[in-house]
Amino acid sequence: MASVTIDVDLPPGVSITGYQRHGDGHGFEVSWPWPDRCRCDRCRREEDAHIEVKDTAQVVRDLDIWGQPSFWAYQTAFHRCPHCHHRQHLLPPFKRRDTSYTYRFEQQVLRLLIGSNEEEVARRLGISAETVGLIVRNQLADARAKQVDPQRVITDVGIDELSLKKRHKLYATILTDHQCGVGVGLIGVGLRPGQLGFREQPLIGQIQRHMAALIGRDEWRLTVGLFHQ
Repeated sequence: MASVTIDVDLPPGVSITGYQRHGDGHGFEVSWPWPDRCRCDRCRREEDAHIEVKDTAQVVRDLDIWGQPSFWAYQTAFHRCPHCHHRQHLLPPFKRRDTSYTYRFEQQVLRLLIGSNEEEVARRLGISAETVGLIVRNQLADARAKQVDPQRVITDVGIDELSLKKRHKLYATILTDHQCGVGVGLIGVGLRPGQLGFREQPLIGQIQRHMAALIGRDEWRLTVGLFHQ
């Protein structure tokens, strides 16, 4: 019987404990270290973790493998507060609350949106356009709250626009550090390319505001100027 080895990049602390092929998809059983202490969401008291485990598993979407969807399954566990008896699920480090996909799946959706739109990306990934829209909103919220280290040296900056909705002239402009392929900020959201309604964002300080002022007039001139600098 032939065997195939799959190398998977994992977030820090996450490990794979099992694998199963199901149809055209890939399923990975994952685990991560549970916390020693937990703070109750209701009474805000922090105590030693009182962890209870359920027999069910949670499944979330992860990055595609060989053009096929992959999923992470993990054991459902929760902390029960010894004071108010409130039960809260342990949130894995690889996903946000109340979502069924990983952080890096969200980033994959953003990459696919470049040169595309919600409906096309949703059809390609087999998810709903509403899910794509929710991912974009969450990523935009993260970008607005993101603080870039003022000492960080950024030499190669990429600027691109995402079409947020098909047949709706709504775009978001993002900055990407080409050295590491990581987004460093959201410039703004507007009605059409080149005429964006920018919001003040605490992303990269004075240079960010300078970029926002220029990009509204001439995106290509700004891009070339940044690369020349």
